[in-house]
Amino acid sequence: MKNIIKQATYLFIFLIIFIVNIYSFNKLLPETEFASNQNFLAPPEYIHHFSFGYHESLADSFWIRWAQDVDLCVKDKKSRDIFNKENNILQKTFESQSAAVSIELETINVSLSQMPKKDVCDEGWSFLILDAVTNLAPKFKVPYKLGAPTLSVLLEDHMGAKKIFDKGIVLYPDDWSLLYRAAYHYLFELRDLERAADLLKQAADKGAPDWVHSLAARIYTGTGQLELGISTLENYLKMIKHEGRRKEIEERLSRLKKLLKEQKPQDS
Repeated sequence: MKNIIKQATYLFIFLIIFIVNIYSFNKLLPETEFASNQNFLAPPEYIHHFSFGYHESLADSFWIRWAQDVDLCVKDKKSRDIFNKENNILQKTFESQSAAVSIELETINVSLSQMPKKDVCDEGWSFLILDAVTNLAPKFKVPYKLGAPTLSVLLEDHMGAKKIFDKGIVLYPDDWSLLYRAAYHYLFELRDLERAADLLKQAADKGAPDWVHSLAARIYTGTGQLELGISTLENYLKMIKHEGRRKEIEERLSRLKKLLKEQKPQDS
């Protein structure tokens, strides 16, 4: 009798996972050809109540699914100007820096704000999958170190990336590379210099290489900010194999390097 109950329980769990995957998974399509939005359903917030203790297994399923379409938003995107206005990003930048920042740094900030930007995805499908993965398996570190930068750099899902980074920092406060990547996001995408400086200092104090200590000391300079952006994107580029996505990152890197080259003569 006990074996029958046990087998029925396993079958029920399997059916639940199967149904969730049916609604979450979709057929792989050629690049740039996506099915209708109905084929990209994200798991509900309460999905952990239906895992029956198999949190990690369900998280693995969602993680594999996410890896197939890492830069998928599904929902309507916003222009960068609207996103900045809604989140008070530009105003916060100058208010937080006005007392201490030189004309040189303001010039860098203006140049960065004028760089070409895609429309912003505000907590779209890719974020919702990562959010489910990190809720089901919070100790799974890869979504924080790879997923959050992907939201930030490829998808322009800046508030989604912020939430994933913040989750990871709480769980892994001593991981300097995670702190370092979060500093990039806060600086370049949210324009929160004070938070970025704090994260970079934490990274330096948590065992980062000596060059991070040097960078932390120069984060309030234009060249320091650009060097943070360049080094972060170069490290992220090493993890990306998809040629189309690599090209986008390389273009952003090229623009930052050009700004740095223009800035250095002013610093000397």
